Amino acid sequence: MYMTYPYRWRKFWYGAEQVRLPKPENLSHEIHFTCEQFKMYHRERCRQELLKDLRYRLRVYKNVFKGDVFIDWLMEVGLAKDRSDAVSYGERLLLGGVIAHVKREHHFHDRPYFYQIVEMPEVT
Repeated sequence: MYMTYPYRWRKFWYGAEQVRLPKPENLSHEIHFTCEQFKMYHRERCRQELLKDLRYRLRVYKNVFKGDVFIDWLMEVGLAKDRSDAVSYGERLLLGGVIAHVKREHHFHDRPYFYQIVEMPEVT
């Protein structure tokens, strides 16, 4: 019963209980380009260097990374020049469906929220 209050507050404040992403056909060219570039050249390295099993309260989330650690990694590999640029890059990846918050409750932030790389089936 008490667990429903945060969700109701989220629905009241934001109008939804979860983040709603735009349809792929409504995304800008810049978002498509960023997502394709990341998937083609950086996704595997990101998996190898960042994905871990992390605990929050009593639950273990498998193969996730923290938003603030991802920001540091984006600057380290040269995909962003500063933290605000890295947040914009991460938000484009989230809007493009490449990454997602583990509970689909947050957009991308420079905070220790847990995110995962979304596995998309390859189209042949």
